[in-house]
Amino acid sequence: MPTLAHALLEALKDHGAHEIFGIPGDFVLPLFKVIEESNILPNFTLSHEPAVGFAADGAARYRGGLGVAVVTYGAGAFNIVNSIAGAYAERSPVVVIAGAPAAPERTSGFLLHHQARTVDTQLAVFKEITCDQAVLTDPASAPAQIARVLRSAREMSLPVYLEFPRDMVAAEVEPVVALPPRHMRMRARSPNAPMRSSSASKRPPRRSRWSTSKSDAMASRTKSRL
Repeated sequence: MPTLAHALLEALKDHGAHEIFGIPGDFVLPLFKVIEESNILPNFTLSHEPAVGFAADGAARYRGGLGVAVVTYGAGAFNIVNSIAGAYAERSPVVVIAGAPAAPERTSGFLLHHQARTVDTQLAVFKEITCDQAVLTDPASAPAQIARVLRSAREMSLPVYLEFPRDMVAAEVEPVVALPPRHMRMRARSPNAPMRSSSASKRPPRRSRWSTSKSDAMASRTKSRL
């Protein structure tokens, strides 16, 4: 079974990503190690998070696939908000992958490095500028969450957000299986649904009772005058 990090990278490649732009940071260092050692996707390290977001946005537009931006929790993710909001406004499918605290850290009750108001404040912010989100805390459900989020990015041509806790990088998971497009799934549910006949659109519109009674009244007044 692949690790969650490898499964995510392979899924990104399968969904049309060609490279990764990012900046290493404390909570995302384990993931960056896998990115660099696996060579599944080439990695370009920049010096400022807004540039990471703009580079991923530009790659998505130029290549017609997914742009990928990898940043750390808190300072890194909040610093990329402006460029991802711009990608949302311009309908560009950028996948934001943010490192995150491990499960024991999330529930410790202590203020974490780069944490804002709560542990989930970062997720709340990105819900406003992405079309789909997932926090990968469960190895059993993570592959399905990744598949759903990446499909949303492709179908809606909008940014999405994946939060990757640092203790989940080496978790063993099932491979990510790409989901069929939503319109195909809806058609598969009702294969025998009747098709609307083209002749139906050529039928003359029905006359309402009001228009019929009005015409009859006008006709009777015309006869009385004669």
